[in-house]
This record gives sequence, C-alpha cells and structure tokens, in this order.
Amino acid sequence: MGDRANPSAKKSGKYGRLLQNTFILTVGTFISKMLVFLLLPLYTEYLSTSEYGTADLISNLANFLIPIFCCGLSEGVLRFSLRETTSEGTPRYDRRSVFSTATVITALGCLLAFLLLPLFCGIEEIGNYGLLVVLYVVSANLHSIASEYVRACEKTALYAIQGILNTAFVIGLNLILLLGFDAGIFGYVFSVIGANFLTTLFLTVVARLDRAFSFWSIRRDTARALLRFSLPLVPGLLLWWVISVSDRYVLTWITGAEANGLYVAAAKIPTLLTLLTTVFLTAWKTSAVTEDSGESEAARGEKASFFGNVYHGFVALMFCAGAGITLFSRIFARILFSDEFFPAWQFIPVLTVGTVFYSLSRFLGSVYFVKEKSIRSTVTAAIAAGINILLNFLLIPSYGAFGAAIATLASYLVEFLIRQVDATREIRFSANYLTILLYSVFLGAEVYVVTAELPYWEITAVLLTLCILGLSGKTLYRMGKGLIKTILRRS
Repeated sequence: MGDRANPSAKKSGKYGRLLQNTFILTVGTFISKMLVFLLLPLYTEYLSTSEYGTADLISNLANFLIPIFCCGLSEGVLRFSLRETTSEGTPRYDRRSVFSTATVITALGCLLAFLLLPLFCGIEEIGNYGLLVVLYVVSANLHSIASEYVRACEKTALYAIQGILNTAFVIGLNLILLLGFDAGIFGYVFSVIGANFLTTLFLTVVARLDRAFSFWSIRRDTARALLRFSLPLVPGLLLWWVISVSDRYVLTWITGAEANGLYVAAAKIPTLLTLLTTVFLTAWKTSAVTEDSGESEAARGEKASFFGNVYHGFVALMFCAGAGITLFSRIFARILFSDEFFPAWQFIPVLTVGTVFYSLSRFLGSVYFVKEKSIRSTVTAAIAAGINILLNFLLIPSYGAFGAAIATLASYLVEFLIRQVDATREIRFSANYLTILLYSVFLGAEVYVVTAELPYWEITAVLLTLCILGLSGKTLYRMGKGLIKTILRRS
C-alpha cells in the first residue's frame, strides 16, 4: 500500500531488491567461480597443452549437447516459475506444474542421450570418452532444472549456497583425481560430473524438491507453453556455442591441439568478465520480470527508465573491468600459467574486448526474455555465428589462435550492434550510443598498444584505462551513492 502511494519508495524498492539479490549472488557466485578460476595453475601443471585442449573439447561438446537434450527448459523453468501475476492478481503459472512437467521432459531427454552413446563413442576427437560426454549432459541438465527452480522460488541465498557447494565438490574431486590418482583428462571432466550430481542431491533434500514434483501436476498445456518458449532458445544456445567454441575445433583441426591448449588457457582470463555478467544477470532477470509494472503509458515509461539506468551502469562496469584485465593481462598470465602456457597472454586483450561485447549482448537479450521473444534471440545469434564461422576459416590458417580471437570479437560485436538497435525498440530505453562509442575507442586503443607492445605501452595503457574510468565516473558514482542509500535505508 505504501509503495503505491509513494512512487519514490516503489522505485527504490526495485533497485533495492536488485542490489540485494546481486549482492547475495555475488558473494556465492564470486566465491565459487573464483575458486575454480584459481584451479587454473593446477590444470596447467598436471595437464599437458594437448591434454588440456582435448579435455576442453570434451567439455564443450557436452555443453553443446546440453540444451538439445533438455529442450532448453532451464530458461523456461525460470521464466514460468517466477512469481508473475495476471491483471486480476492471480499467479500466471502454477509452479508445481512447471517443475513437474519440465523434470519429466528432461528425464526423457537424458534417456535419449544414453541411447545415443554409441554415436558419441565414435567421435575420433574425443577418443574413448563418449560415456563422460553423456554423463556430463545428464548431470548438467538435472542440476540446471533443480537450481533454476530454486532461483525462481526466490530462494536467492540457497541458490548462492548451492553454487559454492558445487564448486567445493569440483575442487575436492579435482584434488583427488588429478593430484591423488593422476587421472588426467578423466579427472578433469569427471570432477564436474560428480559435482553436478552431488549438488542436485543437495537441492533435492534441502529445498524438498520431491514435494514440488507430482505426476498429477504434469499438464499438456504447461508442456506446450514451456516448449513454445524454450525450443526457439535451443538454436540460439547452440549458435552461442558455435561463436564461443567452434574456433577451438577449427584451431585444433588446422594447427593442432597444442595451439588450442594455449588459446583455451588465454580464454580463461576473460571469464572474470563473464563471471561479473553471470552474477548480475542472474539477479537482473528476476527483477526484469517481477518488477514489470503493466502496459499503461506510465508503466512503460517506468520500465524503460529502469532498464536504461541499469544498462548504463552495466556498460560502465563492463568497460572498466575490460580495461583492467587488458592492462594486467601479462601479470595474470605470469601468475596463473606455467611457463609452457605463458605465450597465451597475447590473446587475452582481444578476447577480453570480445567478452565485453558478449556481456552487453547478453544484457540486451534479457529484453527478449522478458517479452518472451525467443526467436529474435536466435536470429541475432545466427547472424553472429555465421560471421564467426566464416572468419574462423579465413583468419586461422594465416594467423592461428590470434585469428580465432579476432573472429570471436567480430561476431560478438555484430551481435551486440544488432541487439542494441532491436532491443531498444521493444523496450524504449536510452542506448547512449556516443558514450559506448567512446568506451570502445579507448578500449580498442588500449588493446592495440598492449598487444603490439609499442614503446612506453605500459604508460599509454594506464592513461587509456584512466580515460575509461573518467568517462564512467559519473555513472559509477551514481551507482555507488544509490547502493549506500539502499544499505542505510535497510539498516
């Protein structure tokens, strides 16, 4: 009642909930992902460049198959289980029906994966690890359905805890299998499989998912709604895989597994940005749906303002983080890589810029998520994937891993530009093109001087980083001020 009477309280409530959820998820996700990130020295010490490249191919093949065998339902479970109401104030979807129906469809997909095991065993590039691919797919799908349902039920703390626990299982199994048994590729991949199964069991017990599931709640209309939303996402998810991973297969095919091992190691550093993006968008998707305030003119304006303010802050954070990673790319490589992997540092700056545009593209994709425009997400990804494949075959033969990095950057940039125009038509928030252009010029110049190691590149890179920080200063100050106000208000 108070929120309705006081628009400023309602507005602060939106940002407050977003900040609160982001903080909780940051604690959980950041801790878990950083711990995995710090395992990089272990991997580069106990796996050769060839073994590391092969293990990465196995993992990424599994990640390609995951959305196929679950029909992309993890996104559907989140979208339809969120507490969204109709104009009459009644729940739009029944959570138990959504979870039960999605679980059965996923179980059938897992069964199909096992039936196709002989096909995976026949893939030459992954050798005798076909069973690991299937187990990876099954464990990841079961875990994603369980965790996304918990997240949709707004059990944010539990969602964050399960992420930390999943990481703890990965670390424990890595230490046992790589250090204790020198299990090599098997140890690297099975650590993730075992962690997914154990975390799913934890969620089932703690969140009482057995009570959320009921065969009597499985409904045909729910299945249709889920699949209508989720199936168009599958091509988009596969195309994302093409953009982010196909270069590794082309690189292995043309130059060998060792070059791919260096490229994979370099790609791990920009995952710091992906980590920030994942943490924020996990909280943002929930706010973007549940804070939707209707379709009146005033409500649309309020929604556009909410999206625009959050987007500008997100853009500033991504470019500042990208500039920082680029500036310290050699230091990261020296600390985290063994001597054999150190030459991979030269690919880090270009991959970092690509990750910045990938992150912005993911934020803009949240517009399609809110508006249930799955097909648009797929179309934009298809254009980017086509560019990525073409450039991979054009650039890798001449420039090797550096060509793969440029192809990845170009495809993410194109996807971002298309979504920037299209998404802002769906929800008319300010895109601030000039500011983004200035960010891009400064960051691009920094990448060039660092990668080319021009005279006095260290000083030049620092100055360009300061330019980006200065450009984003007002936005970051406003964000920090709002965060402090929210904390003080809640205390």
